[in-house]
Amino acid sequence: MKCNSKENPLNILKEMLKLSKFSSGIKHKSAVCLSTISNNGFPNSRFLDLKEVTKKGLIFCSSFDSTKAKEIENNSSVSLTSWWEHINLQIRVIGVASKLEKQSDFYWEKRTLSAKLATIVSNQSSILNPNINLLENLTELQKQNTECKLNRPINWGAYIIEPFEIEFLNFEENRLHTRMRFRRIDNEWTNEILQP
Repeated sequence: MKCNSKENPLNILKEMLKLSKFSSGIKHKSAVCLSTISNNGFPNSRFLDLKEVTKKGLIFCSSFDSTKAKEIENNSSVSLTSWWEHINLQIRVIGVASKLEKQSDFYWEKRTLSAKLATIVSNQSSILNPNINLLENLTELQKQNTECKLNRPINWGAYIIEPFEIEFLNFEENRLHTRMRFRRIDNEWTNEILQP
């Protein structure tokens, strides 16, 4: 991976996401691991779908009532890691997450009908009451809604991670991996090559 010292790594990441989505038959091509900080001060990680990379940051979506949303509200410092084996690439991101409420309708409309229905039926991260049958509720909602014209729940939306550090690792069979770390200092990106 070659680039100039002040290149915006989000441009590289955007291209890598495109490559990841179109170069493999695997199902979850844009899966990433997002880590937040729990109220007890411990990292709390989960996989989610990276929706998009823009010139400002990385976009994902979630329920605003979820554990991750509550942890971001309490401490916006996050990290994100991907291992896209089909393109031999690991990506590590450190940054700050915040809501993108104005753009949330746009991302809601891009969801499939089944994803919208599941979001409406489920109260993400809440304890499941034994008297609630999510599958029955989903089936009933499916009968009522056969088109994608479902309004976005007010407690669901988009987030952006604005990074200040991004690292790309190109996997090599001899284990001499190529690692390039970008850091944003005073709104300018610098980069350096790290040893494997």
